[in-house]
Amino acid sequence: MRRSLEICYILTIIILFTTGCGIFNRPTKVDGYYISHYASCGPQAIHDAIQHYAAVNGIKFKRMWTWKEISQAIQDTDSIIDGRACMSWVHRDFINITWPHEVKEVCAQYGFTATKLDSLDDFKIGQTGIILIHRRTSLEYHWVCYPTDDVDDFYGEDKTVILDIFLLTR
Repeated sequence: MRRSLEICYILTIIILFTTGCGIFNRPTKVDGYYISHYASCGPQAIHDAIQHYAAVNGIKFKRMWTWKEISQAIQDTDSIIDGRACMSWVHRDFINITWPHEVKEVCAQYGFTATKLDSLDDFKIGQTGIILIHRRTSLEYHWVCYPTDDVDDFYGEDKTVILDIFLLTR
């Protein structure tokens, strides 16, 4: 009995020390939305891509959607299990994740199609993209708007890996 109690204590300590600050410092939710997600790279990249697409194609919107509105639309795509919330138990910054399928769904909600491409070479001049990049040998991921953001050297020479490429069309 004593042995199993010791194992239980050891496992509890391991869990608490390996899960980061997510357990003790939960992300803030207001009106059902994680507010730190508002300023994360997913909503920013979608916002910037829609603005770039409109500028290049001479489209005038009655009003432009804010990062907050785009973030809320992204968070509304969650199914029964909220992957962001689950991962935030490990580290609170994981609440800022935007998944590739959410980029496609939210772009569709705003009247755009996000078509997956194989390479940056598939882009033509004047086209707009949303690209997920990754910093080699780290857990750092970032959504960017193409061509307005530097994609190839975002994290520095030979440190940027391009993961997902979406062409934005109307």
